[in-house]
Amino acid sequence: MLKNVQRRALQLMMLLSVTRCLALNVIIHASNPLLVLNAADVRHLFLHDIASFPDGRAAHPYDNASLREYFYANVANKSALQMRAYWARIVFTSAGSPPPSLADDAAVISQIEHDHNAIGYVRDSSDLPRDIRVVLVIP
Repeated sequence: MLKNVQRRALQLMMLLSVTRCLALNVIIHASNPLLVLNAADVRHLFLHDIASFPDGRAAHPYDNASLREYFYANVANKSALQMRAYWARIVFTSAGSPPPSLADDAAVISQIEHDHNAIGYVRDSSDLPRDIRVVLVIP
């Protein structure tokens, strides 16, 4: 019994260390003239504080369901529970709604390829198509 507990504890520690090493890449379509965004801009876009990129172009944020909790913890300093409460308040007051959620990196990339005003985040930037640009890396 003790060995099983120790094994589970070791597995949990390994998982936590991998999670800490995760880096997210905020991506847009290459036709967007922006070359870089800061974390505050990204936070404001995804929390619907603003609806456009700094150059005035409309922004369409998309969440990556597989990375959502890590993203909001690192960009907005909010837990999953805090984000649910935030969106419940925003929706209740008719001030907005959460970004549409896409299943994974591939779905986010596909959406951005088709919507030139889209912004999203993915884990791996090594295999991005030529028409996708990384504008912020979130450690």
